[in-house]
Parts: sequence; structure tokens; C-alpha cells
Amino acid sequence: MCKENYTRKTQKTNNLKQVIIRIDYAGMASAERVVNKLSKDLKEHFFTSMNRTMLSQAKLNVSNAAEIARTLSIPIEELKNIPLFEFNVSPFVGTKDTVKLEVCNLYTALTVNTQEYGGVKPYRDFFIWFVGNLYAIEPFLSIKRLGIRKKSGDPYGSIEEINHIYEPKYYFGETIDHGNGMIRREYQDCFWNDEKNIKVNYNRGIRTVRLATKGIGMQVVLDIDVYVDDGIIEKEKYDFKENFEQIFNRLNDYQYDLYKRAVTAEYLDETSK
Repeated sequence: MCKENYTRKTQKTNNLKQVIIRIDYAGMASAERVVNKLSKDLKEHFFTSMNRTMLSQAKLNVSNAAEIARTLSIPIEELKNIPLFEFNVSPFVGTKDTVKLEVCNLYTALTVNTQEYGGVKPYRDFFIWFVGNLYAIEPFLSIKRLGIRKKSGDPYGSIEEINHIYEPKYYFGETIDHGNGMIRREYQDCFWNDEKNIKVNYNRGIRTVRLATKGIGMQVVLDIDVYVDDGIIEKEKYDFKENFEQIFNRLNDYQYDLYKRAVTAEYLDETSK
């Protein structure tokens, strides 16, 4: 069966083990006020613990820090000493997943480490609820970016095992010189789909690792980040308060199409039975 016939509903499991949903925004007066107003509901329905800390560049990887600063048109040096509220739960309601929510004056991010594939609907529904409350509490809030990022990083014992799951052409391109052995390969495509008006950071990679069962293997990375930024949001006249679900679904559906390109039809068939 060709890849186009497989859908998220037919696939029973997949190898994207981490999901990050993030909104960047301007116009938030006080994340602390938001947390104070929502903490009762967050505790009763979603999370079991909360910790207040300070945002620093050390808490963000380099690409995220630069991306947030660029999206919000602020110096990267300002991404420090900002109050950050972290909520944690394991498992998240209706799932077996471990979830962390981060809320500050610049962004809100939900990081999901999946234990059993069940799709992102619970987290989309949470964001619909959360964003609705953000607008009610912070009337000047303006979302500048919405992104969905999904990642895998499983180790494998052989190239044959990798090629059964992943399309070789996206991971094993021509090399300058093999030398005495591969250490790491990385591929990155950053592009804009002008028909769908969605931007993408599409990363693949392989690196040599020591396996738990002893011996040397290869860790395969697939990292797909789809997003709309301020320019797209303005052009499309997106209203997140009224249409968050539809905008989210557009991103999520396109991301699944990109995911299917990286894996083999055999793998899609095996995980859809």
C-alpha cells in the first residue's frame, strides 16, 4: 500500500517519542497572575507538582533561545532571570505519558515524553483550554508563533535494521570519505511550504553509540518542527482564541505527511496492523 493511504488513525504506534508544543507571545503582563488564577484547575485536573524558578539561557538550548528572541524581536540577553513556572505530571490524564508545562512572560511550552502512542489530541485539547484562559486573563496577549515539534532517537544494531524503518536516501547520502568509521551524520532542511503557509525545520541524523546490550550501534534522530510565525499569522489573519484547534490540526496533519516521507512503507504497514 502506498504511503498516502496510511493515516494517523490507521497507525497504531510510531517512533516519535517526544512532542513539544510551544506558543511564543507578546503582551503578557504577568505569568504569575496567570498561574495564580489557573493553579487550582491545573492542580485538580492536570498536574501534580509545580516549581517556580528563573528562566535562563542555560534552560533553553541555543536554537530555541535564538528562535524565541527572533520571534519576539528582543535581545537574546533578555532571556534570563525571568520567572518561569514548571508543572509536572506522570501520567497525564487519559494517557501514560510524562508531561511538563512551562509558563513564563514570553512563551508556554508543553513537553510530552510518550510511553504509549496515543496521538496528541489530549494535549491539543489542553492547549485549547489554556489559550482560552490566557486571553481572558491577559487581554493584550498576542501569539507570535505556534509550533509542534516531534522527535525520535532510538538506537539500532545494524544498518539493515535502520533501513527497514527509515528511508535510506534521507540518512545515507554520499560522503566525502568514510575514513575509519562513521561518528555522526546530520542533515537539516529549513523550508517554507508556500501552498500550506507553514514553515519547517526538518532534521535527520545518525550517530555512533554504545548499546545497552554491549557493542556499538547507531542512534537515529528524526526531528520535525512545523510552525507558523508572526508573518504567517498576520497574513492568514489567524484568530487563536476562536480557531486554535483548526490551526493546530493544519500543522499536525502536515507534520504527519512529512513524517511518512522519512519512514518506509513497510514500517507504516507493520505499525498499522
